[in-house]
Amino acid sequence: MANYNLSWELLKPPVTTTYTAVGKVWEYQLTLSTFILTFFLSHAFQYWNKVYSTTRIIQGRINDFCMLLTMGAERGASL
Repeated sequence: MANYNLSWELLKPPVTTTYTAVGKVWEYQLTLSTFILTFFLSHAFQYWNKVYSTTRIIQGRINDFCMLLTMGAERGASL
């Protein structure tokens, strides 16, 4: 059996300055992605709300038209 002299030195985490740099990049990315996500969701909700309101208005006009048709329709002779 081969004796490999493995030590934990190879598996040590990098120096703390690397962690500090990664931590700062992580904070900047977190702030940026939070802003973009909030901005996007705000505009997406406004767009959805506008589309929803428009479709409900159209549905109401169709309902009004159907009501006018039923009020003006004459009854036919019953069989």
